[in-house]
Amino acid sequence: MITYHPRAKTNIHIRRLIKESHESHYVLAQRFNLNPKTILKWKHRSNLQDKPYGAKIHHFTLNEWEQKIVVKVRKHLKHNLDDLVLILKPYIPKINRGSCYRVLVKHQINKLPLPFKDQGKGKFSYYLPGFLHLDLAYLPLLSKSYKRRYLQAAVDRVTKIVFLMVVNGKTQKEAIRFICTS
Repeated sequence: MITYHPRAKTNIHIRRLIKESHESHYVLAQRFNLNPKTILKWKHRSNLQDKPYGAKIHHFTLNEWEQKIVVKVRKHLKHNLDDLVLILKPYIPKINRGSCYRVLVKHQINKLPLPFKDQGKGKFSYYLPGFLHLDLAYLPLLSKSYKRRYLQAAVDRVTKIVFLMVVNGKTQKEAIRFICTS
């Protein structure tokens, strides 16, 4: 990615005037409020465009495989930068906050998406990973059984992990047993 000088005191029109002018470089420097050396530079340069500034090659601490791991984990878990570094440190020992951030910027995923409620229409509220949504559903009666059975489900909406269990009743005791075994 080539970036150009953001604080240049001249633009392409002023440079063209400087290049085509027959006045002395001291007069031009006073007129455009520039250093005479700047005037000389633009008079003798063949191209009026800014030259790129900054690093030509960007070096990353993490290799391509490690960068792919960072990107996959970020896209899947949607954790913030500090949590991402803590999660990946056992697997990528040389990762730090700066190297992780540079990878996220490179792949344009350095900003987390807005929670569901702020994105407009959304059916569910936004929760962090680990928050379980519990549901209880009636199961249909089987042909030879007159006893009602229930399906308990726990869903982590962020990681999409689902836990299911068929229980005999809808009591607090059954719910506690379900949560402890999940």
